[in-house]
Amino acid sequence: MSQLVNRPRLFIGSASETLPIAKALRAELEEKADTRLWNETIEIGEFTLDGLRREAAGCDFAVFVWGTEDISISRGQRAGAPRDNVVYEAGMFAGTLGESRVFVVRASDTKVPSDMLGISTGIFDPAAPDIATIAKQIGRRVDKLGQKPATRLSGLWWQIVLTLEQSSVVSFFEIEPTPNGRSVAMHGRAWSETGELGRWHATASSFDESSETLHYSWQGSHPKKMGVPEYLGVGTICYHDPNDVTGEFSSSPRARMEAPEPTRIKSTIYKRATLEEIAVMTGDDSRARKALIAEKLRLRQGIV
Repeated sequence: MSQLVNRPRLFIGSASETLPIAKALRAELEEKADTRLWNETIEIGEFTLDGLRREAAGCDFAVFVWGTEDISISRGQRAGAPRDNVVYEAGMFAGTLGESRVFVVRASDTKVPSDMLGISTGIFDPAAPDIATIAKQIGRRVDKLGQKPATRLSGLWWQIVLTLEQSSVVSFFEIEPTPNGRSVAMHGRAWSETGELGRWHATASSFDESSETLHYSWQGSHPKKMGVPEYLGVGTICYHDPNDVTGEFSSSPRARMEAPEPTRIKSTIYKRATLEEIAVMTGDDSRARKALIAEKLRLRQGIV
């Protein structure tokens, strides 16, 4: 449950023979990202592929070093080639992160699979590798793209409804990246001005990187409204400015009533919860939790 905005995470994979190149890349890139070498990732008792899938889901970038550890004979031509497992892993990470977030650093005399030509490549001379120059190119890309959208959004948030409403107007909720790292799970609790509690969760989500906008559908319940216990809708969270996160969502009753409620569109703002607020909201002191919620409700009244 990470709440503070961290640096990007970068995975570095290689064969044992090119581990010195991988370590040199790590030394050059440590100022840009939290780096992790392949030989540090697998936990005791864990299958290698499971550990690599976990790393692919949890990192923001990956670099793979391709040397000439193996020999390839293609159409009668003999050439040095990288280890099959390192090529496979580069493809697996590209499938999870997208090709723009995966880099291959390869020896100038190694064979490159044609299916991998779309991945950004840095070429080094095995006799005198210039790793610093290649690392600078990767570092510029890391700076430009930053963390994955799902990573940047993850954590605990307050949602404040700006529209004048009698229903839920303050939510405390969590955003968690899904295993593929490209979408998120969302779930939280909500309160009205009178303190009625509701619960909700996202049923689907997608992130548009071009507009820095999270789109989601949701459903939830208001336990004290027994006639209409479930609501649903769709919403957006615009994250283009981390200091001014805004959005809106619709709310409609799932069940049919004698006097149907109209669909409501609610404007919202979002604030990351502080570490102190997280401790209160996830702790056992119910009086402190109620006081904090009351404070957020008063804050909302001053905004709207």
